[in-house]
Amino acid sequence: MRFMGTIADTLHDAGHDVTVLHPVVYADLVHEVSKKSKQLIVDMPEPVSKKFDIKGMGIWNPASQSIMGRLKMAISFSNLQRESCEYLVGNNRTISFLRGERFDVGISEVLTPCGFGLFELINIPHMVGASATGVIDSMNEFIEVPIMPSFMPGECVTAFSV
Repeated sequence: MRFMGTIADTLHDAGHDVTVLHPVVYADLVHEVSKKSKQLIVDMPEPVSKKFDIKGMGIWNPASQSIMGRLKMAISFSNLQRESCEYLVGNNRTISFLRGERFDVGISEVLTPCGFGLFELINIPHMVGASATGVIDSMNEFIEVPIMPSFMPGECVTAFSV
């Protein structure tokens, strides 16, 4: 959240008119996204918000280190992304407002591709993908970046293996 907020605030400081679409899952973090730009806040329905509980996803659970634990977490995260994206895209009031703004550029985190579909839906002509982490292989084709077969994620490398 802070990464995208920093981008928004930097563009705002450079004189651009910036609007941040913020689907709210964690009410206490509303102001973490951007401190300077306009915010369009969309409250996610409670059933969706509850599923974003980090403990429920098992991210910090030692059992999630197994391949089955990781797979379960990835499937759960994907389903959650789909559910929240369907809610945003189906929110006619939000979509109508966004279409009326006639944005020139849309910037979305590549980890959650809903933004790109949303940009297409509201006819934003230029799209930018941003990533606070390294780009994951599954996104490379989408953003037209070659896959680097020699790349080794940091969690797979120990101090003694380099």
